[in-house]
Amino acid sequence: MVTSRRLSWGYLLITVGYMGAIYLLSSLPGSATGPNTPAWRLAGNGFHIPLYAGLGCCLAVTMAQWPWPSRAIGTLAIGLAYAIFDEWHQGFVPGRSSSLADILLDLAGLALALGVLWGLSRGRPAPTGEGPR
Repeated sequence: MVTSRRLSWGYLLITVGYMGAIYLLSSLPGSATGPNTPAWRLAGNGFHIPLYAGLGCCLAVTMAQWPWPSRAIGTLAIGLAYAIFDEWHQGFVPGRSSSLADILLDLAGLALALGVLWGLSRGRPAPTGEGPR
């Protein structure tokens, strides 16, 4: 049984929309994201993990037809590239800055999503994209 490496176009559209939402959040000036206090900065930095876990789920589901190792590598590669782009973009937003720590938190979120998805899919056959006969 050979599986194709097709993308799910509906999920791809959702994934691009999710990436657009991240971009819009990153475009908010620093004054619009909350007070500049240590507690608020800690909470804001912690939000990177669930935000990018969501992106990781979107990416992995978009590549659901791919074998698991390729899907995991693709999810990490695309997600990390987007995290780097997002931090670069954020460096141009007034009151915001770029941070390697934020990229690492984003990567942790991507890895968390893959870990959960892998755990949920253990023991199940890979989808083939074929309907019932």
